[in-house]
Amino acid sequence: MKFVPFTDESRASLDGPDDWAKACVFNGGTYCPFLKNSLEPWLDNLPLATLKKIIFMHDNAPSHAAKATTQFLHSLGFVNETLMVWPPNSPDLIPIEIIKRHIYVNDKQYLSKHDLWMAIKELAATIPKSTIEKLTDSVNDRLFEVIERQGAC
Repeated sequence: MKFVPFTDESRASLDGPDDWAKACVFNGGTYCPFLKNSLEPWLDNLPLATLKKIIFMHDNAPSHAAKATTQFLHSLGFVNETLMVWPPNSPDLIPIEIIKRHIYVNDKQYLSKHDLWMAIKELAATIPKSTIEKLTDSVNDRLFEVIERQGAC
């Protein structure tokens, strides 16, 4: 069995997903510190047996494809078959994005951070395990569909 962490550095925010009103942008120079502060500590706490089973997955957005990012991920041991990339701006391929849409259904906006956090916690507590398994298990099928369509929607 392999473990595939799906990365998503977007943020849940009061004005909608990903601070769209503020146009927050990652680049290679900001993405590497983000990974160093979030991914690296998480990896440091995993048993070696689990580390050997991890495939790191992220899209091919410019910040992810930057040379600095690739070098950083290589320094953590993610190379070749342990590093999976997919097309940029492809939220239908990322299980966490599909789940996160529920927070903003019908263009929902939140009046406070507390309300947003409560919505996230409620979603996390109520989403069935079978839904997460179905989304995770169907990643390969969605990737093959992208390949068959040569990247077209």
